[in-house]
Amino acid sequence: MWGFFRSKPVLRSKMMIIGAVWMVWWVGACGAATLQLTEQDFPEIHFMNLTADPCTDFYQFACGNFGNLHPLRDGQALIDQFSLLEDALAETVQGLLSAPIRGDDAAVVKKAKFAFQACTDRTFSETIGLRSPEVEVVNKYGGFPILGGRYGGANPEPSWNEIADIAAEFGISIFFTPSLYADALNASRNLLRVV
Repeated sequence: MWGFFRSKPVLRSKMMIIGAVWMVWWVGACGAATLQLTEQDFPEIHFMNLTADPCTDFYQFACGNFGNLHPLRDGQALIDQFSLLEDALAETVQGLLSAPIRGDDAAVVKKAKFAFQACTDRTFSETIGLRSPEVEVVNKYGGFPILGGRYGGANPEPSWNEIADIAAEFGISIFFTPSLYADALNASRNLLRVV
């Protein structure tokens, strides 16, 4: 087991701290010692429920406040430290990229900010002529039938040759692989994935 932690020094040190907290608490419960930890010493201490009895429910003792501090949002199947870090990183990067372009920014930062603006600012993309390239591709190949495209009337379906032409142009396989998965958000449903 310790081989896994050997390659992850931060995780190993935090697991050792959790073990030390538990051992000191256990000794303290017998009256031999007390422990005064702050969030600066152990940032994850606010996830713990120190009022819970670890002998009865160790999970509640070690992680009892995590769900209260970080409730699941709609559409979220799970939340853990990694997803919290990912959210914080995405927020930081978005803040950096959405900041105005300054003259003293490095060339790579200017290019990244310009690309981010091009993707997120509708008025910017319309002024330089990027008008819905995906709509142009759909119209080129007959449109959506439900929106009045050409696949209606006498020949409602595209031929295999047309499908092969589309696949060749975009480099996709014309053979699909269906897969069935359990929905992580709703156990009573399954999801069909076609690749």
